[in-house]
Amino acid sequence: MKNLFVLFLLAMLGGNTWSQETKERFTTESPLIETTKKLIEAYENQDWDTWKSKYSADTKMYHNNWDNPGTTQSFIEGQKEVLSTLSSYEFLDEPVYYEQIIDDEGKTWVYFWGMWQGTLKGNNSTVRIPVHLALQFQNDKIAEEYGFYDLTPYYEAYEASSNPDNLSVIKQVYKDFSVGNIEGVTSAMDEEIVWNEAENFPYADGNPYKGSDAIVQGVFARLGGEWDNWSLNDLDFQPVASDRVVVTGRYSATYKKNGKPLNSQMLHLWTLKNGKITGFQQYTDTKQIAEVMQD
Repeated sequence: MKNLFVLFLLAMLGGNTWSQETKERFTTESPLIETTKKLIEAYENQDWDTWKSKYSADTKMYHNNWDNPGTTQSFIEGQKEVLSTLSSYEFLDEPVYYEQIIDDEGKTWVYFWGMWQGTLKGNNSTVRIPVHLALQFQNDKIAEEYGFYDLTPYYEAYEASSNPDNLSVIKQVYKDFSVGNIEGVTSAMDEEIVWNEAENFPYADGNPYKGSDAIVQGVFARLGGEWDNWSLNDLDFQPVASDRVVVTGRYSATYKKNGKPLNSQMLHLWTLKNGKITGFQQYTDTKQIAEVMQD
């Protein structure tokens, strides 16, 4: 019985030891996590000396790959190039997560998850990119770093901001339309333009309109014949990719047959290639316009 009691006591002590070791292998508060927070802060302030001081002299940095490491200096040079295109950037306060673990090989890692946000200088468009970092520490310095994030939203926004001609083309189209210069509008169109009205819009019966002549006869002529003072107001222009521009605003007009007014939201998606409009997609409140056109 005495031996049984001793074995039971040892099992309990062993269980407690295992539990303590397990707890030590994972934490969300530690000096290394504080080091990582200072690393992020230095990055946000472009304080590269402080940022670099968190790394060992021969740190290997694997960003979006497993077998082609970079150096801290190459990272700084690449970041300076990217950040020069931004008016501001930061990691958002929420969501953000830090945790520290000791893996089965005894290596200490700090994991970071956060949302990076930057604003382009060219068009003030804002980009958000989720970022995950895995930092392996040795002697309180980062020895290896793995970073994973998708830069596609940034590249698309940058291309859009660096191609202001598309924006100018679309703005001119609305100016020409507002003064009845239909020739000016069609001159901005590619010969093979494809135009789509919103589904259930009264002029969607010709979708897809191909070529400027079809658009003039199927859309513009009917607008002029059936409505008084058709206009587009409160316009906002936003390039959303290197070849696309979104315009939001409101339609305002009076239906000739019954004198009912129309005032509805709209969104236009324009696609361009080599400075010419190749595609158009309309979105609007089709229910409202149908009600206005009822006798």
